[in-house]
Amino acid sequence: MAKKNYVDNVAFLKSLDDYKARKQLAIENATTIPPIPDDIGIVILNIANGLARRPNFSGYSFREEMVSDGIENCLHYLDNFDPGISSNPFSYFTQIVFFAFLRRIQFESKQTYIKFKSFEHHELFTNHVHEKKKHVDLVKSIINENTQSIITKFEERMSSKKKLVEQIDINLELLME
Repeated sequence: MAKKNYVDNVAFLKSLDDYKARKQLAIENATTIPPIPDDIGIVILNIANGLARRPNFSGYSFREEMVSDGIENCLHYLDNFDPGISSNPFSYFTQIVFFAFLRRIQFESKQTYIKFKSFEHHELFTNHVHEKKKHVDLVKSIINENTQSIITKFEERMSSKKKLVEQIDINLELLME
């Protein structure tokens, strides 16, 4: 028995075409732009939730924010879908959601780095000021190996990006000569 897909691509394409035609007519007549139909919104919500259930995205504590970002990006780029180029809106919007998820993961990774780095600086400050040993021990227990690993990985990733940009700059200078 065939597995039923959660998105009917043909019906989704037809809904998008109908909405674009109504929107274009409203623009030409200088009337209010119609709201996005519920069926398009439901499909976009299903795409975002379906992708969020995949194993590579399901374990994050900020999964709801990822889904929200994906939906927001889909609505933002809704008018960019061109049925003349592709008749597969499911694929188009899945890619939009996918990259929204990656951007959220990068953002949260940076926020985690900032949080852990501030713990690390707090520990250095409290050691420098010679506060009570009990407080220093508490802060040290917060900064464990996992925290250091997150800090190190983030800093290595940023360093490799910086080296790549520097190499690109050098190559551009050589090309300009």
